[in-house]
Amino acid sequence: MKYEKVNHPSHYQGERVEAIDVIESYSLNFSLGNAIKYLLRAGKKPDSSYEEDLAKAVWYIQREIQRSKKDETQPRQEPQDVYLLQVREHAQAILPNEERLALRGQNNRNASIPF
Repeated sequence: MKYEKVNHPSHYQGERVEAIDVIESYSLNFSLGNAIKYLLRAGKKPDSSYEEDLAKAVWYIQREIQRSKKDETQPRQEPQDVYLLQVREHAQAILPNEERLALRGQNNRNASIPF
């Protein structure tokens, strides 16, 4: 029997749930998602040791701790603020200058579009 490496590999399968289901259910970021992935697959993937998987999980957890410490010094943004900031940055990158100016003028009438 051929070992499946891409489509639902056995080293990410639990009895009732797959690692990706847990990660997505909790909307985990990259670092926390990888930590969970390595914890759940520890010792199950061929050519990967139990200790190696645990060490990788610890590495991602430590990375997340460092990232969260940096974030504590930054003002917290609400998700909609982050989304609008991303929209603004994208628009500024792709719109011609005159259209950006027109959008900026609309900002006076619509405070929810921060151009």
